[in-house]
Amino acid sequence: MEGDGSNSETRPQPSGGPRRKGRGKAKNVAQQKAKGLYGKDVPVQVEFGTGYIKPVGKNNELWTAEVGIHTRDKEALLNFKTWRDIPEFERQVCYGHFKEIFAMDAHANEIDFKRVTNGVSESLRKYRHRLKNHFDKYLPIENARLHPYVGIHTDLWKNLCDWWISPEFQKISQRNKANRSKNEIPHVSRSMSFVRRYDAYEKESQQRQREEDGEVQSHWEGLAIRLYKETF
Repeated sequence: MEGDGSNSETRPQPSGGPRRKGRGKAKNVAQQKAKGLYGKDVPVQVEFGTGYIKPVGKNNELWTAEVGIHTRDKEALLNFKTWRDIPEFERQVCYGHFKEIFAMDAHANEIDFKRVTNGVSESLRKYRHRLKNHFDKYLPIENARLHPYVGIHTDLWKNLCDWWISPEFQKISQRNKANRSKNEIPHVSRSMSFVRRYDAYEKESQQRQREEDGEVQSHWEGLAIRLYKETF
């Protein structure tokens, strides 16, 4: 558990905390979708643009949904303060889960592993942020401990509360806030990330070049490429 020096590999045990009403065990959205499309359990094809670690193409939403479900179901990941603290065996468990569901286009384990761990670590960061916002609503701390987020075990919630009020977390929080204030380029372009938008423009450009050989880049394609390079 965080902050108490106990063995971080020990998984939390149920302790009577409130559970998500009617949710039950999270279902594998991607596999169910694939079964509906193909009539049997088959790996879902997911495309990644050249050099990208984020998905693009028609099944990117299935990937994103499965990442979120897996993150919420793997409550033990919340025992660790940062992704760097998570042991290798936990990362391999995440990787194995996604390899069973998705057929990634890299055909190279080290690249696919990076794609999986990047997705789960980002999803975990967002989930932690959601939990922290819930915690802030119920301050002061004595009251916040009595209102765990739905689906989080009581003991784990209390440990998270203790971490959020610790001097170490406050220092990290202030540093991250200062770093975000210096960021002048957004990570998304409306509802679509720059990675996905650039991939879409790239494919449109290739199509145009096939139809009209020698056509120069349009203004918007050039802008998308420039923004992508400046961001990444």
